Amino acid sequence: MGEKNFALKAYLSVSMVFADIFNLVFGEYGFFVDPEKLQDMDSVHILSVPLKKEVKDRRGDVKMAAYRERLHDAVKVLELPDEKGSSFFMLGIEGQSALSPCMPMRILQYEDQMLTFAMERIVEKHLENEAVEPERDYLSGWSEKDILPFVLTIVLYMGVDEWSRYYGLTDMQRQEPLGKLSERMLEIRLNILTLKEITKKDPDRFFSDIGVVAAYIVYEKEPDKLKAFLEACAKCRRVSRKAINVINAYTKLAITIPENEEVVDMHYAEQVWQQQSEERGIKIGEERGEKRGIKIGEERGEEKERRKSIRFFIQGCRNLGIGKEDIAKQLMDMYQLTYNDAMKKIHDILR
Repeated sequence: MGEKNFALKAYLSVSMVFADIFNLVFGEYGFFVDPEKLQDMDSVHILSVPLKKEVKDRRGDVKMAAYRERLHDAVKVLELPDEKGSSFFMLGIEGQSALSPCMPMRILQYEDQMLTFAMERIVEKHLENEAVEPERDYLSGWSEKDILPFVLTIVLYMGVDEWSRYYGLTDMQRQEPLGKLSERMLEIRLNILTLKEITKKDPDRFFSDIGVVAAYIVYEKEPDKLKAFLEACAKCRRVSRKAINVINAYTKLAITIPENEEVVDMHYAEQVWQQQSEERGIKIGEERGEKRGIKIGEERGEEKERRKSIRFFIQGCRNLGIGKEDIAKQLMDMYQLTYNDAMKKIHDILR
């Protein structure tokens, strides 16, 4: 697992962050997630599916079977009261750093995992009970009275641009619709949330510091916008270590905080960042200054040697009784001097 995935998984596991993301996407549908009502689920539960292709060594012998791990970055369970009693949801978030043309298929696999996981847990509880009801399906252990939870998945795109890949399975299939038959085809539509969309919302209205994270990543190369955001954002007064880990993983800012602190004032962090930038600028300036100094030194050294050479030449010619006019002609030819410059050097040296 890379640094980005590790930091993002840890951040998405925070209930307030999780709730903010779902409320942003589904709030307009009247679906509101209270972070205190979210329950953790073992999202590290792996349904390993053996692939047809096997891993072989150099001699061609089968070394081991290859497996694909189908995991969500974060999964939580939610129970909401309704007219019939309660509705059960399994909610998943998949963080995506790069644009992926196969994301609809991946989400289909993830949602299959979540439903299978839920069904297996329900069946396991039945099998623990020796009493078997007549309407029980003996093959699966599933009863007609059992309730399968709803599944909702969000793709959180961590890029700074808009999502420009497929939004559903039919986009991947890229075939002409088959009339009404298409209504019977399986379809998976992506629920995409981009960081740009998050930056358009008031960060102080979120439960979490997700708005701060989005702003730092989106405005990394726009310091004026980032500075304006920091000055206006009250949420920047308390930002979690997990949020800063995501910012550092997805940007080059390298914000540092003391090891014993779990929250930090990003207004202070911005000052530290500015100081670090100034220090880096000074270092770069010193390095460039050294190079420039060396270059100037070399140029001055060359000029000094040139003047020394001209002096020796003029004195040597004069000792041989050569006239000033002839010396000047020689200097113009050998050192690419003008007549006036040549005569001035002769005058300065022989005066």
